[in-house]
Amino acid sequence: MSAIISGFLHTDASMRTDKKGNPYVVLTIRERHGEGTRWWRCIFFGEHDGPLRQGNPIAVSGEFDASVYTPPDGSEPKISWTFKVAAILTTREQRGAPR
Repeated sequence: MSAIISGFLHTDASMRTDKKGNPYVVLTIRERHGEGTRWWRCIFFGEHDGPLRQGNPIAVSGEFDASVYTPPDGSEPKISWTFKVAAILTTREQRGAPR
């Protein structure tokens, strides 16, 4: 299912390389959801040239999936949200832009 989500980066993005040498970026996005918080594990295939730092606002578009898992401590089952990112939108100050 396609969607757009927005929130804040929970940690700095992690740039990685797959077995074939192709770059990809792993993001964790914190989204406010009613009274609680929803956490998204996001993967973007390719390189991203902007800084993706903890706490920065972000929006992504792409395809998402959800699965149910039981934490190792045996507590109540939870939903794991994953997102295959097609596009990333961040806010960053442009050099020389009027203020």
